[in-house]
Amino acid sequence: MSVSLLVKRGVSNVEIARLLDVTQGKGRCQRKRLEEGTMYGRSKQAFLAEPFRPVSDEYLQSDGGETPSNVKALFEHLVAEHNTWAPSGTCSVA
Repeated sequence: MSVSLLVKRGVSNVEIARLLDVTQGKGRCQRKRLEEGTMYGRSKQAFLAEPFRPVSDEYLQSDGGETPSNVKALFEHLVAEHNTWAPSGTCSVA
């Protein structure tokens, strides 16, 4: 459940904090940003995997269009077929 959904439902800041297990200050801050229409942090960041979207979409369509239960097979496909790699400290193929 998101803060925006709770705000739309008229839930108080105290209840938002309790439901999402965050501080009341965090709930107030997020509500204020929603009301002002301002963005923050991650909402402005580019997705690191965006350059691989066409390849990923093609792979998923070739697999019957079903969403895989994990991304290991897709990761292995990208590494094997497109010479992509994972930066150190991220996932690796065992």
